[in-house]
Parts: sequence; structure tokens; C-alpha cells
Amino acid sequence: MNKIKALLVLIIPVLILIAISIQPFTTKAIGKEIIVEKPYIEFKENSTENIKGINVVPLSKLKDYKKYLASGPSKNNIIYVQLERSGEIYKTKYVSDEKPKSGVYLKAKIDYIDETTKKAYIDLGNYNSLTWDPEAESKAYVKLKVLNGLFIVEEVITSLPK
Repeated sequence: MNKIKALLVLIIPVLILIAISIQPFTTKAIGKEIIVEKPYIEFKENSTENIKGINVVPLSKLKDYKKYLASGPSKNNIIYVQLERSGEIYKTKYVSDEKPKSGVYLKAKIDYIDETTKKAYIDLGNYNSLTWDPEAESKAYVKLKVLNGLFIVEEVITSLPK
């Protein structure tokens, strides 16, 4: 009986590690490669900041944004950012709380909504921490592998591939 318990103690952590690594591995192996705009700050002449990038969405693309204003930021407010191809890069088509049936989309959460600038700021999880550079003043792009709304950051590039 003790040998069985010892064997279970050794096998269960290995099985958990395998289960955790399946999703990132399949995303990297068979995910669709896309390029999105990296977050950056655009400095205006009147010294106001304007944050740009895939994680900033105009309220016109956020379906029923007043619902999110009422509930406030929540860990349970999962949204889906539907993307569409525009030239070489993918841009936000719309944001909804309903999972898209097809196309390329990212799973995210609403960080906050600014009604004065009419923009919603989206939390894409590790994307923001991996790609954010407050010193960057110009556009750059991020290559992602996307599968079922989940993604892996491949690399940050300064110019689009030709």
C-alpha cells in the first residue's frame, strides 16, 4: 500500500505539469501567426499622451460598453477581441462578451473605460508586460501565435516583413 501511495505522489505532479503545458505547446505548434501593433505612447504637440496599440479600443467597437461601466473592473468580465486583417497587421474589428464562432480573436478582460477619450483599455494578460516599453516613441509590431483566443508572444519587430 505504501508503494502505491509513493507512486501516486510521484505521478500526480508529472501529470499536472503535462496538462498545464498542453495548451501553450499546441498554440505554438498549430496556432495562426499574426502581427499586431505594439502598445506605445504618442506624444502630441500640446504634451498630452495618447496610448495606442492593440490593447486600446474605441468605445464604438465595444458592444454595450455601459454594461461594463456599471459593473466596474472585474476578474470575471471575460471579453473577446475580434481581429480583422488590415494589410499586413491585424486590427480590432469589435469587442464582445460572446465568443466568436470563427476568425481570429483574443481572450481578454477590460481594464478600464475612459469616457472622456471614448476608449476602453484592454488587459491582454502577459501581452502587456512582455511588450510594453514606456521609452518607445514609435510604432513597433508584435508577432503572435493565436489559437482559440489564447496567444503566445513570438517576437517584437520594428518593421513589417515584406
